[in-house]
Amino acid sequence: MPEWSIGAVSKTVERFAFQGFESLSLRKKDSKCPNYRALVFLFLHDYFSVFLQRQPIFVFLQQNLFKMNSKFNIRPAKPEEAGLVLEFIKKLAVYEKCADEVVADEVTLHHSLFVEHSAEVVFAEEDSVVIGFALFFHNFSTFVGRKGLYLEDLFIIPEKRGKGYGKALLKYLAQLAVERNCGRMEWICLDWNQPALKVYRSIGAIPMDEWTVQRLDESALRKFAAD
Repeated sequence: MPEWSIGAVSKTVERFAFQGFESLSLRKKDSKCPNYRALVFLFLHDYFSVFLQRQPIFVFLQQNLFKMNSKFNIRPAKPEEAGLVLEFIKKLAVYEKCADEVVADEVTLHHSLFVEHSAEVVFAEEDSVVIGFALFFHNFSTFVGRKGLYLEDLFIIPEKRGKGYGKALLKYLAQLAVERNCGRMEWICLDWNQPALKVYRSIGAIPMDEWTVQRLDESALRKFAAD
């Protein structure tokens, strides 16, 4: 196998990229191609799989280029989907290493979300398949004098991460907060979840390091209320 410098490989891979764009009418001058830079980066980032593993370029195109054109959609959850909401809550709990703390059931969630309307849920879909969700509700800031949007849960299944779907959900909620005249948008994040923290820093979120979360769980709440 010939030796390739990074520069030579990059140029060669980019040439393949442009050939692919030509066949798909996705040249840089085409204003209908907002993913142009992402596509070029994809090729440059994955040149090892093309050259070092001798992967045929048409296979690489099929597995990487065309998946960028997957249809992504965000929609509100439906009342009959309370079970699916619970399924994603449990997936998130497993990721956060606290699966044993989930005591919610489908009936409780249905009543809370779709009868009492205590919170709202939106699903993220890829090609009409649900791959993530966000659960949120409104709080209130006395300092701002307006309601805010509080994001309780956000989760994208592991195999669909790295495609910008989590950030797309955040942007959707930010736009919703602006439309509803919210003063701010808040959420909490585990301190070990560095991938998520990196995303939050990239969108301008500020860590509130001087604050700590205080909680009365149901047992402590009932005990304190009864004393």
